[in-house]
Amino acid sequence: SVRTVWVNIMISAYLMPALIKNDPTIKPTGKELLLQFLALTVVGDFGLYWGHRIQHEFTSLWEKYHSIHHSVESPSPMSTGHIHSVDTTLQVGLPGLVAAILVQPHPLSYYLYSCTQTCEHVMNHSGLDDNLIDLLTLKFLPLRGNIAHHDYHHKFCGYAGRAKNFGETFWVWDWLFGTLAVTSKVRK
Repeated sequence: SVRTVWVNIMISAYLMPALIKNDPTIKPTGKELLLQFLALTVVGDFGLYWGHRIQHEFTSLWEKYHSIHHSVESPSPMSTGHIHSVDTTLQVGLPGLVAAILVQPHPLSYYLYSCTQTCEHVMNHSGLDDNLIDLLTLKFLPLRGNIAHHDYHHKFCGYAGRAKNFGETFWVWDWLFGTLAVTSKVRK
């Protein structure tokens, strides 16, 4: 559920002082904020890709956890929260925590990352595949997974096994690891 996503984020934020060694009272420069945000996004999405993929490839994870999310036939913003807490932890909590440990961001950068990722997941389940949406969400940028990319996953990959299009923010992980099903709007 969305509540579980935020619990994962809050747990990560609570652990940050012990895991991240920078001084949170010193505000990051604009450049530091942007670089930390971008690094968190890349590292976190890489982790999400694998957290998502293993739930399709291991039948027990699929049957107990991830199939709940795929039980919604037509993705919508509300279906973003139709997800088991273990699924949320594998796709959001652990990747976000690992990204924070590796990147060592300022808390402000981490909060920005957490909020934008929540919006990303909601938009990816909106079904609103439109140029204006792509502009507003920066999905027009190179290597960005658009809404059609994730819609394909929900339409054709509601099963355990060799599914396609696991990436949320970037399609490049699917390309690198052989799980890309090209939609008509993939941007290179």
